[in-house]
Amino acid sequence: MKAFLATAAVLFGLVTLVHIWRMIVEPSVRTDNPWVMIMTVISAILFVWACVLLRRSGIESSKGQ
Repeated sequence: MKAFLATAAVLFGLVTLVHIWRMIVEPSVRTDNPWVMIMTVISAILFVWACVLLRRSGIESSKGQ
């Protein structure tokens, strides 16, 4: 489970960074295509969620030992 959460966190983090980079490099993307902003927010939320779950799984596994 930890490997999946770590992989998901890395992938969603990279997607978020690429979207932010694209909005900085191409400012017209923000106004012309609102889906880029929506997908950036969604990927950022999924990144944070995966990080929270990864941290919780680490805390719970250390309590059981």
